[in-house]
Amino acid sequence: MLYPTAKPTTIDWHIYGLLQQGWLAKSGRGQYQVVDQAGQSTFGANAQLPNSFNAWLEPLRQEFPYLTICLWTTRWLQPLLMHIPFVEYWLIEVERDAVDAVRGFCQKTFATGSDSAVPVVRATDWPVLETYLTDHPTIAIIKPLISEAPLQPLGSVTTITVEKLLVDLLADSSLFFMYQEELPRIMEGLTENYVINVNRLQRYARRRNHLPQLKDLLTTGTSVAIPNQSKA
Repeated sequence: MLYPTAKPTTIDWHIYGLLQQGWLAKSGRGQYQVVDQAGQSTFGANAQLPNSFNAWLEPLRQEFPYLTICLWTTRWLQPLLMHIPFVEYWLIEVERDAVDAVRGFCQKTFATGSDSAVPVVRATDWPVLETYLTDHPTIAIIKPLISEAPLQPLGSVTTITVEKLLVDLLADSSLFFMYQEELPRIMEGLTENYVINVNRLQRYARRRNHLPQLKDLLTTGTSVAIPNQSKA
């Protein structure tokens, strides 16, 4: 230990400074991880939504001012894939009770009026409708937002965290069926390139009833280990 006589408050300030400078990242409650400045970063820090999708946000906020609206796109997964799927998902996640209302608004506002309009479907319908929408390179999918899901700000947008992405790709296999074959590769890429908060990951996986499956998947080919017992 370099500073055995340092006061706890002094150490706390040093930790805070390292967090602000990007040398440390929180990896759990009272736990920190050294960030490889040439490698790991915070997921979503440099991500951007397609401009045409980002333009949906303000009309949605005006129509549904009290909803939490989470936006993200499967385009963010492309650097981790060996084979790029023929279709890109635009994900709009809202409270379960609002899915139909948001879908109806998006269909009326964004999915009509031009040949390039983006079809809007519910997440539960997409595995069936996929066969009939093969000519569209982009599909907007309205998905129920799991309560207490880990989210983060991205500019003016609320979006997913890497922990939510890891769990949802596994738990929503019928929706993300095009990614299941490359799921181990995706998991490895996400855990190598981004800081993972293990407590947050474990908590959300448990909430989605996929903690054992996530542990099995992470055991092979990744450096992330979920403890067998945790109160997180």
